[in-house]
Amino acid sequence: MKEKVYIKSIDNKKEAKEISEEEETLKQLADDTIKSETKGMFSFPVFKQINFLFKLFFTKKFISHRLGGLNYLIQWFLALGWWIYDYDSFKDSLLIWSLPLSGVFQSLNAMSVFWFLPKNTKETGYFSDKKTMSYSFIKENSFFALLLLFQFTYFNNYFFEIYKKTFIFELIFVFLPYFFRPLWPKTSFRDSKGKENKSEKNFGFYSYAIVVTKCVYVWGVNLGKHFFGFYLNYVRFLNRLNEDHKKSLYLSLIFGCAAVSD
Repeated sequence: MKEKVYIKSIDNKKEAKEISEEEETLKQLADDTIKSETKGMFSFPVFKQINFLFKLFFTKKFISHRLGGLNYLIQWFLALGWWIYDYDSFKDSLLIWSLPLSGVFQSLNAMSVFWFLPKNTKETGYFSDKKTMSYSFIKENSFFALLLLFQFTYFNNYFFEIYKKTFIFELIFVFLPYFFRPLWPKTSFRDSKGKENKSEKNFGFYSYAIVVTKCVYVWGVNLGKHFFGFYLNYVRFLNRLNEDHKKSLYLSLIFGCAAVSD
């Protein structure tokens, strides 16, 4: 009798062990299936992009600059869409000052976060695939972000009246915007032409990019420094801009924000 009970006990243990092993196998199979499905899900381009964007904006390292950039991008796309679909309400919206002001803050944030970048005032690193961007270039960008903030608000009727009351402040930004320029580093497109900071296969591309950028921003072709930075301020100072003029200018300023922010 005892022998039968003992044999039955052994059989029960074997059965329990087999059931346990089977459960473990099923559990492992389920885990592998979930991992496989998850991996397969992120193999689709759309999920890869979502994963990339999440890491781009929410990775802990440099998080303040990442979130500031996300805020700036949201405002930029909102401003562009608002301008397209309802300019009449856009011209008096908070984006008139919040977008360029965010650009200024983003530049200041970049100066505090990326303090370790090389302090080279000649080589910007902007037109390069072999070097990092220089700290001088980032710091210089804050100056142009301030100019954008001024023009965004100066072309708005509400802020225009405020500037008129602060006459000295208006005169400085309209007629002497580059008087304080020496307080910021000055980088040159000329110093970005060397081959040492560009790979051979991309040298031609970066060389053309330098020429095009120089034409647009320095030589005053359509959206250049002298037209945007001086002439339009003079015209606005004399109050000679009508609403059609300002509508076109605001579109140019919105695209200008895409070029200036860090």
